[in-house]
Amino acid sequence: MPERTKIEELAARFVDERTLIGSLLVEVGDVRVRVRTDRESLADELRSYFAPWWKDDGVVRENDDDVIDVVAIEADPLALDHDFTDWPRDPGKVGRKEAIVDLDGGRIVKKVRTGMHFLIGPRTKVAIGPCAANSNQIINFVNAQVLGHYYGRGHALCHASGVVMEDGRGIAISGFSGGGKSTLALWLVGDGSRFVSNDRVLIDASRDRARMLGVPKLPRINPGTLLSNPALSGILPAERVEALRRLPTSELWDLEEKYDVNIDRCFGEGRIQSAAPLDAFLILSWDRRSTDPMSIRHVDLAARRELIAAIRKPPGPFWLDAEGNAPAAPIEPNDESYLEALANVTVYEATGRVDFEAAREYLRNPRR
Repeated sequence: MPERTKIEELAARFVDERTLIGSLLVEVGDVRVRVRTDRESLADELRSYFAPWWKDDGVVRENDDDVIDVVAIEADPLALDHDFTDWPRDPGKVGRKEAIVDLDGGRIVKKVRTGMHFLIGPRTKVAIGPCAANSNQIINFVNAQVLGHYYGRGHALCHASGVVMEDGRGIAISGFSGGGKSTLALWLVGDGSRFVSNDRVLIDASRDRARMLGVPKLPRINPGTLLSNPALSGILPAERVEALRRLPTSELWDLEEKYDVNIDRCFGEGRIQSAAPLDAFLILSWDRRSTDPMSIRHVDLAARRELIAAIRKPPGPFWLDAEGNAPAAPIEPNDESYLEALANVTVYEATGRVDFEAAREYLRNPRR
């Protein structure tokens, strides 16, 4: 057995003394992530959340060398004696969110607000801290393994939602922050489409017909989306719904509340499809302040490179390259990588006022 690196030694200090009681196996395409924890309540919550992607019994067998192991250890926020550096946030985002320190064999990522620490190396994926109180960060850590696996294989990472229409066409939907991509995707799922992904889509352009893969992450919606879609009516108590309905539309758009949408519960089981062909990519450039009719037109992305800003998504601080090296700063994928990924995909742009009904109709019956 190879000698442990510093990141592995640090992880072993916490993991080796714990009894890992929960186990589940999450599968997306050809990547499998086994999740274990020392807190049964957290294991139950993760099993419930990942149910549509949960495979087998979570037992890793002798020939399962390709499984990525994630461990979540419940503990008080750590006070590690390391000099952390703030990780730059995406454009438009403010405040401190994550800080990093690189050690021999990997990296520690600290969540500034919650005190969660993530120890990352080629053989180390350990979350330590108040995990049960921050289960969403454990879910995101699992998804980071899926993203890292495919990003390392050359897939283009996009800030987009994805659906498969009833006729088999795969459509990705992107837009600038608050543009409504999740809202439109959920309306399409309500119309009979299958859900691929809410906020991250990976594109495999190695075949004649491009493919997209999603991550096991349920949609997180704002109150405006919830109130406008009858399929989502059961997510909030009736009293809260009535209070939200009394707010002006402008306040609903800007309200900082998010709610998870259980696709199986809201739309019926079997509506999630993690991998699908990608035939069209819609970029939402519409504006809620516009009075012009909504219009969707085909665009040449090479001539409209400014639109790539709505699609581009860096891999983030959790990503390690094939040699186990972690980037010191966010990687900014270049335009060419997206032009190549979407070379055989029809790209559309929606402009004018926000009109979900007109967009749904267009996507159901595209004018070629």
